[in-house]
Amino acid sequence: MSGPNRNEFLRGFNEAYAEANDSARGKKLVVFLKQSLKGGIYEQAFEIGKKHVNSQITDSFIQTVISRTLGLGGFELGWKAGCIEGLVQEMFKKTDGDKENLYQEAEITYNSLKSAL
Repeated sequence: MSGPNRNEFLRGFNEAYAEANDSARGKKLVVFLKQSLKGGIYEQAFEIGKKHVNSQITDSFIQTVISRTLGLGGFELGWKAGCIEGLVQEMFKKTDGDKENLYQEAEITYNSLKSAL
């Protein structure tokens, strides 16, 4: 979603829903996905996820940000996706583990922080 292929991805995403005779839903989801990238929220969350792995920020800091994005649709999605990706990328550097397992571990970490609210 980020980078030069974003518009192409969104166009393809929308076309897939149109082919499935659900273009109204596709358009809503495209708006939702665009919102997830607005204001650099994904990139900010990505950096925060990396910093968390390196113990440069606290759980309570992440929980504060999570609480501010809850219920905000695409903003919540952008925050969650960026944070999880940041956690995974930094854990991968440190462990050289299986990325699929790291994604599961990162999602568990994120959900644990969220549930502690």
